Amino acid sequence: MCLLALAIAIAAIAIGCGGTGDDPATAGDRTYSVEGNTTLTTGTITKRQFISRVNGFCREAWWFVQHNFNQFIHTQDPAMGKRKRFAEAMQLTTVNAIEFHMLDSIRFLGVPADQKQQLEAVFTPMLSAIERGRRMDDIYSLAQLSALFGVFNRRAHQYRLDDCLVNASHMPKIQAYMS
Repeated sequence: MCLLALAIAIAAIAIGCGGTGDDPATAGDRTYSVEGNTTLTTGTITKRQFISRVNGFCREAWWFVQHNFNQFIHTQDPAMGKRKRFAEAMQLTTVNAIEFHMLDSIRFLGVPADQKQQLEAVFTPMLSAIERGRRMDDIYSLAQLSALFGVFNRRAHQYRLDDCLVNASHMPKIQAYMS
């Protein structure tokens, strides 16, 4: 467990820490500049199959997101306040787990060829939120995390990827931690 926490902390330092100055609640639907690769590969999958498979990936991923959060919380210094432990766990585990367990699975699956541009418009804001979340050290609630992913959440909902929405309903164990 301690090695996992150390590896996550080292990755966070390599990525960079600190606030972004962006207010995720007012981000709107602007075009995002992202450092990572947002190009999705195409596959032979239909739109209906894609929606079903991706919602399935996301339902499974939420277990891992919460598990990673809970594992990390138990490795933190108990002398840190609960709010600070929560913010650190959100930055170092939850944001990274969303990319690893959701976005990477979608990249591997491939998208319907005729939907590539539309789906890149859905998932580019997700990657942007992930990158901004890695730099934030002040995510003190699931409402703040949901706001950070607000544009992605709106676009994913429009595409019927509701199991992928980054909101408290998908993270009851994390929500319970702050209760």
